Amino acid sequence: MNTGALGRLDIDPLPHQLDVTRKVVSSAQARWLLADDVGLGKTIEVGLILHALEQRNRCRRVLIVCPASLTKQWKEEMRYKFSRSFEIYSKDFMPEFHDEMRSRENVIVSIDLAKREENLPMIVLASTWDVVIFDEAHRLGKGDRGEQTDRYKLARLLRDRTASMLLLTATPHQGKTKRFGALLELVRPDLAPKIRTLELNPE
Repeated sequence: MNTGALGRLDIDPLPHQLDVTRKVVSSAQARWLLADDVGLGKTIEVGLILHALEQRNRCRRVLIVCPASLTKQWKEEMRYKFSRSFEIYSKDFMPEFHDEMRSRENVIVSIDLAKREENLPMIVLASTWDVVIFDEAHRLGKGDRGEQTDRYKLARLLRDRTASMLLLTATPHQGKTKRFGALLELVRPDLAPKIRTLELNPE
């Protein structure tokens, strides 16, 4: 990772944040579950990752999907700490046509707004994204019977429309192995058969 450019940012990253950034950016694996505890700076890690990807011309279009209560916080942190301007879907703009959405490069959207039938095509089909980020990703888990929730379907659809995907959560397991396995499958669909045996083979 090119850390020389970090001097222009209004942050002082911690060693573990730089380590995560290096690992994500340098790996051939394009999907990651970032599960640091609360307060360890997952937002900072995301900003650093986006900054590093931008240095490699791999970060033109970015979509952040989060709970509605966090949309403004994400916008402010990306703007003031990383000088990256985002628009909040439905607050800052409301596109009527797909080409309007394609012209947007940095978008934040509420997860429950994005999953709605009237918004889903605009979010998913408006070209591809370089990076898609899901905050509070433990909310994406499948139902208790293994059925796919609307939130999970949204994440699965977006996974296939992006070059890189980051799932953020401080509580990935919550004592529910099947829901945890569903998150892992979003990140590593190629390992789905093994992930589905987590309860039998927790190692």
